[in-house]
Amino acid sequence: MDVLARAAATIQRLEYDYDETETTTTTMRVETNEPSSSSSSSSSSSSSSSSTSSSSSSSSSPSLPHPSPERRIIGRIRRYDERERRYGEWNDIMSPPLIGGSTDGGGGNMDRVDISLRRGGKLGIRPNMLSTSRRSALSASMRTCKHYRQYARMGVYQEPRFHVLLSSMASDIIAKSSSDDDDDDENPPASSYPRPGYSYHGIRMRALPMNVMPDVEDYARELARHYGLPNDAWGIGVDLIAYRDGEDGIGWHADDTQGESVVLCVVVDAPGEPRPVHFRPNVRSCPLMDGDEEIQLYVGETDGYDMDGVMQCGYEHRLPKRTDSPSPRFVLIFRHGDVASVPIDSGMAVADIVGCDDLDMDGDVASMFSLLRVKRPLVSFGHPQGIVEGSLYSRRFLYSSYGHRSDQRGVNGNVQDGADSIVVSRQCPDHREEDGLQWLRYTSNRSQGAGALCLSRDRLRPVRVFRSSRLKTEFAPPEFDGGRTSYRYDGLCKP
Repeated sequence: MDVLARAAATIQRLEYDYDETETTTTTMRVETNEPSSSSSSSSSSSSSSSSTSSSSSSSSSPSLPHPSPERRIIGRIRRYDERERRYGEWNDIMSPPLIGGSTDGGGGNMDRVDISLRRGGKLGIRPNMLSTSRRSALSASMRTCKHYRQYARMGVYQEPRFHVLLSSMASDIIAKSSSDDDDDDENPPASSYPRPGYSYHGIRMRALPMNVMPDVEDYARELARHYGLPNDAWGIGVDLIAYRDGEDGIGWHADDTQGESVVLCVVVDAPGEPRPVHFRPNVRSCPLMDGDEEIQLYVGETDGYDMDGVMQCGYEHRLPKRTDSPSPRFVLIFRHGDVASVPIDSGMAVADIVGCDDLDMDGDVASMFSLLRVKRPLVSFGHPQGIVEGSLYSRRFLYSSYGHRSDQRGVNGNVQDGADSIVVSRQCPDHREEDGLQWLRYTSNRSQGAGALCLSRDRLRPVRVFRSSRLKTEFAPPEFDGGRTSYRYDGLCKP
């Protein structure tokens, strides 16, 4: 059956309404303590229009109905209507009928749904990739692995997840690196040798030999053979990723830093309701056009999805946080692309962070990860130390100086304390956003910090305002040399 026809045949009308990215939209108008006379009338007329509107949909993933024992809803899709300038209705994506139980990796039947995307590329959904026995073996290996490391993007922003990168091309140097008896100027420690690895956003991951985890090695080889990869090997490697609970996630991104041609994710361990993985068009590469897709996949234990390299050019994806999910999540990411040499790993071993005395090396790492909980963004109201009104700063400096402690969101804060700062990087007329320099109408949604912003409004707490050089208005600050984005501190605003 043609790929498009097959995808269309598996799509039905969605019977529930859920979209974490649109659950709440908050429009706030904030003013400086000393607004100009020209903005006073605008302030009074708009204050009554400042409101919070909430849809009837829930902020957690819906209970997924199972139409039959063999078929289930594995996601949903909607498409952009250029004439209406909005997305259409969500439609179900149904799993295909099983051809004989679990596919269990390489060879055999590979039940899947393929969606050919308007911008090019393909997203493949693969339910039931693992048998019960193989899932149990992989889960045990990942939960007792001693090699997890934590990384910080750009050397500043700690990722709320943990990695182990494995590669069949990495030299087996673990035993050698443990002894430096023969080290000299001509024979440096084996731990300093360049190894295959993976780099993104300032993170540099050096791969360990694949044979340190035999269960993963066997599975990786089978899958590589099925995908027809040279030498039955994944060029970049296999990334073991652990999320402690629903508070951990990863923001919008594309896997495109090393020429990835195949990226496959397999969920090994994720008790409870499936956490949705979101996909959307990358508007930085191209504005929204008619037919552009937004997709949410409900990928649970034993399920997987794959993306080709063309898709990475036009789309991005994320695993959003889900506060009602207390369980850990262990996934395998198989990447094929350009082999890169990484001389120095930028992460820190979990054993070193918590101290070996606190780490039961034979136990379940999930209980240990809680010791490394990344603190919620600190909220501190008022002028930050070391930041001068009217001056330009980098985003990294704002983070390290506590001027704006959110590395991606425009709003910093939480629903317990409120919001203490916002970054203004765009103005959207469709959202009725306006900027008068001494006053500002700013919109946000629940996933971006609207609840925190509303709390500061209700409690009349001042909010720091930073304008970005990406702002397309006359009030945008100039860029730094080389086209680097700058952020200007424009003082405190009151709701």
